[in-house]
Amino acid sequence: MRFASISFLLLCQGCVNNKVLNLNPDVQAISIDRVHFTAEPDQFPNKIKVGDLKLAYPHQSWPEIEADIRAKAKAHHGNLVYFHKFVQEGQYLEGSLYQVSEAAFSKSQSQAPRLILFRDELGGIPSKNYDFWIEIQDQEREIKDQAVIYLNLDSAQDSIPFLVKGELGYLPIHAGDNYFWISHQFKGSQAGQSIFLQYGGLKLKAIEDEDQALAWLGSLKNSPGE
Repeated sequence: MRFASISFLLLCQGCVNNKVLNLNPDVQAISIDRVHFTAEPDQFPNKIKVGDLKLAYPHQSWPEIEADIRAKAKAHHGNLVYFHKFVQEGQYLEGSLYQVSEAAFSKSQSQAPRLILFRDELGGIPSKNYDFWIEIQDQEREIKDQAVIYLNLDSAQDSIPFLVKGELGYLPIHAGDNYFWISHQFKGSQAGQSIFLQYGGLKLKAIEDEDQALAWLGSLKNSPGE
């Protein structure tokens, strides 16, 4: 899977110039305070499309990628980003940039914890055909490739137990949304300070940057709004 993913990323770079494409000449020039990421562009019915995004960031970390995306969005008066393609944890992306009124973002945020488990194997073999089963809240659930599971949790919890092939683990939980990327356990090391758990052939990595999680979820088959 790793070699196939790298080859795909290199192929994509050949046709990318890291600019906002197909710019809408009728977009109003406005000052942007914050750039938002979304997995559900349809929840903003009055959005105005600014342009298309086709971006490659080989060997760059998500904070570097995110900073460049925000800079591009602000430079073109866009404040909403949606990606329908998200490869190698954001090193290659395709999507759209929109302009939305600030009032559209003023929604109350629930503090009740929610667990969001998602799987993205990039279609690699043999990982694409690897079966993932995880038992949470006394229910065994299959997590398919490029799929998402949403679980509402008890607000009193600070962790949630789970079972994978008889191995017991605990996911740390905080108020609001908790994102975990599930993938096949291959040999190798994991850089950075993110929570990264390994159980029975599964790797569970906490995605602590919510904007990265939203950008990623938007590219998956059963993301919200699809």
